[in-house]
Amino acid sequence: MINPEITEWRWYLPPANHIEYQWGVEFPTSDTRYSAEVILVTDEEDTIPQKGTIDDLLRVCDVTICIMDGRLMGCGANQFPDAVEARSFNGGILIELTDPKLVSSLYKKHPNRLLFKTSSYYNVIPNRKVDVLVIYQ
Repeated sequence: MINPEITEWRWYLPPANHIEYQWGVEFPTSDTRYSAEVILVTDEEDTIPQKGTIDDLLRVCDVTICIMDGRLMGCGANQFPDAVEARSFNGGILIELTDPKLVSSLYKKHPNRLLFKTSSYYNVIPNRKVDVLVIYQ
């Protein structure tokens, strides 16, 4: 969920190389643990602060899959191109896993819980990690 009172979002404010916004969900598959991430890391080129709607902010975020297992940790669209999509939806951020192999592996693993995480540099969104019970229908 996102705070409905925030109608104007701001970004490119913190120093370079800091995570400014992050929404993610970690999930296990049959062979490794991944995280579907919506993330904005301010880099040195992002020198002009911006403002707009949550949809404007999401357009500048990286939406990617990260490997969360020990020595293999890392993120990148090159590993899983078009594997995840994100958009504002019904008062929150919808993170949709779209890679058929990852979806199949996730369903095969059939986890009871998924770890959802949010953070922002200026605490615009709460910095937290929450285990959420998965309900299969």
